[in-house]
Amino acid sequence: LIRRHFRQIYLDYRLDWLTHQAGFNRPMRPSDLQLNTQYEGFPSILIEDGNIVEENLEENKLTKEWLLDQLKGMGIENERHVFAAMLDTLGNLYVSRKDKLH
Repeated sequence: LIRRHFRQIYLDYRLDWLTHQAGFNRPMRPSDLQLNTQYEGFPSILIEDGNIVEENLEENKLTKEWLLDQLKGMGIENERHVFAAMLDTLGNLYVSRKDKLH
């Protein structure tokens, strides 16, 4: 998850640089580079340092019960054991456990 985060920061930096070099007045899009992508927006953080982000659940029309069921399916009994949980734009849930960070 951390490596993916740094990769995304690097890609964002490169796109900003390319946007500047090309003289665009708006952020560059993958289509500007003739890149085929399924990207539709930003992922949503559902858990941050063991705390459920209720607002993001609501924005995605999800419930706390749904999230807790997903965690149980991954063998996680409590959201406090989660460093971060993120829902991508395709509906995939990614979870980083606190115990895996040490």
